[in-house]
Amino acid sequence: MHDLADILLEQRAAGFPAFNGAHVAAFIPISATLLNELVAQALPAGAPVSDVQIEPQEGNTLRVRARIAHAPLIPPLAITLRVERQPQLPDSPVLVLRLASSGLTVLAKAASHFFELLPNGFRLEHDLLLVDIAELLKQREAVKWLQYVKELEITTAPGAVLLSIRASVTPR
Repeated sequence: MHDLADILLEQRAAGFPAFNGAHVAAFIPISATLLNELVAQALPAGAPVSDVQIEPQEGNTLRVRARIAHAPLIPPLAITLRVERQPQLPDSPVLVLRLASSGLTVLAKAASHFFELLPNGFRLEHDLLLVDIAELLKQREAVKWLQYVKELEITTAPGAVLLSIRASVTPR
């Protein structure tokens, strides 16, 4: 006898044929604690930064603190990122964040070799940090889920990142 999890996995593998026409809207708050656990798990060994802590704040702002790996005497760096542009699905699954101060832009350019070492899915262009959601999902073998997402909005509140998702299963 199959349990519900097995049935859902079979449906997912087949493109959810039993759910054709389904529409789902979800609002998912992700606590800073969970977000930081996910970041810690995702940081590869030998990453240029360590001890990354993300503090979601109001106004679609994230405060990010990190230590430069192998430089324990340098105090942690702190930058503020603001949501600049939401992902435009399906054509551009990229969240765009802006470095919030011009002083940080100068620092970012001076430390550009650290930003060149960003993990796959992250790219710095001038004062914009581009987060490729499709690439991040691909690394976790979950990119297939993106085909069902029609709208994705990422905002912040004190202590949480807020996801608003609209997804649907359309007949193939």
